[in-house]
Amino acid sequence: MKDALLGLLDELAGMNVNMNSYFDDGGYQRIISDVVSARLRALAGYLRQLEMTDLLKVVLDLDPEGAIVETLETIRSYVEPEVRRRLEEPAFAPPREYDVAIDDLLNDVEAERAMLISVSTDGPRIQTVNAEYVERRKRIATGLSERGIPDPNHFSDLWAWHGKWSSGDLPTYRSRRTYVSELYEPLIGELKSGPTVRVLEAATGWDAVDRGIDQIRRQLRTARSPEEMQAVGLYCRETLISLGQEVWDPETHPPVDDVTPSPTDGKRMLQAFIAAELGGASNKYARKHATAALDLANELQHKRTATFKHAALCAEATVSVVGIVAVIADRRGS
Repeated sequence: MKDALLGLLDELAGMNVNMNSYFDDGGYQRIISDVVSARLRALAGYLRQLEMTDLLKVVLDLDPEGAIVETLETIRSYVEPEVRRRLEEPAFAPPREYDVAIDDLLNDVEAERAMLISVSTDGPRIQTVNAEYVERRKRIATGLSERGIPDPNHFSDLWAWHGKWSSGDLPTYRSRRTYVSELYEPLIGELKSGPTVRVLEAATGWDAVDRGIDQIRRQLRTARSPEEMQAVGLYCRETLISLGQEVWDPETHPPVDDVTPSPTDGKRMLQAFIAAELGGASNKYARKHATAALDLANELQHKRTATFKHAALCAEATVSVVGIVAVIADRRGS
């Protein structure tokens, strides 16, 4: 399947469309649209089998009949390289520290937005700034990809952007400024405020826990149905079980209710760990926080009408518990 998928991606990424014929010849336009649509359906099938749900959504949202340029640019600049990157990675690789710091990423994204507006509104000539744009695109792609954030800009270079605005879709400076501003507004807002769940900047070193946090982040980004929201709760619960298994020691962490935790009783394991390591009234809120996160994850898992708000609250609480326990564990080892 891997070879067939990569071959399909190569075919899509390498397609050359005669834009003059495309816009002037209805028959040619129909043939191209049908060919690309068929390839996209096949691509969606592969992505569904590989459970690359975020990329699957991107592909399903493409419109080869109404926006062939954007469709092919999305495949070339985002889907194809991202699929290759994931296929080359070991399965369930734990998260690593980000290669691109959030402040640098935000600066690059804002500079890219400004350049797109500038070159399309009587600013610098493309020849003089295209290399800078392409180099910045690489950094942005890395920064967004490692955070699991889709890139709204599918123009691999400024000539591709020129093709968009000169096709007649954006005839005025104002329309180009508006298009670019609306393209980037959600992304810049997310980078400034932080997404609902962000993988820890530095992995804990507990492989199962780090994989769980990564799965929570990915699931929350792509979840749409109540069942998919419930899956966020399942990942939260499993992550906290893995966390309990990492830190609970039956010799030094006696159960708080005289019931010995089973290997899958994350709640009791974490309660015992926190009670022993953070004893006393001054730490009661940390203990309550861990218990509440476990209860919330369990409730969400069985809630048939789970919403994004439920899933996001559960995810935030779980990530917080992991952070608290990681701090306590580091203190124990110091």
